[in-house]
Amino acid sequence: MRVLYTLAVLFGLGFSVTADEPVATTADKPEDKPFSFWMAKKLEYSQQILEGLATGDLDQVAEKSRQIRVLSGVEGWVRKGKPGYRAQLQAFQFANSEIERHARAGNLEGAAMGFQQLTISCVSCHAILRHPH
Repeated sequence: MRVLYTLAVLFGLGFSVTADEPVATTADKPEDKPFSFWMAKKLEYSQQILEGLATGDLDQVAEKSRQIRVLSGVEGWVRKGKPGYRAQLQAFQFANSEIERHARAGNLEGAAMGFQQLTISCVSCHAILRHPH
């Protein structure tokens, strides 16, 4: 069931599966890996947000922020049992919503500040996932 839900979400985000991409197995459950598919995708999107901020492309910033919002909602459902994760997810989602809000309002500086907060929340969350207490 989880696999079907994940596939539906991924195809809804516009992902495609090609022969070059490895297929996940039952041994490759995303919740078991500190740096999983979810984080790799969020890293890709955040790099594209930074590109959009650097070039002043606020439409790109808003769209990639929207994609992160959808993906982090799915990831939050998968990782909900990890200690300390929920608080970091809330900080991440707030920072991401600020990026999207400011980008849609045409406020480059506000979106950049949100990106700074997003980066801090990523570093903190990864520390928790690497070294849970």
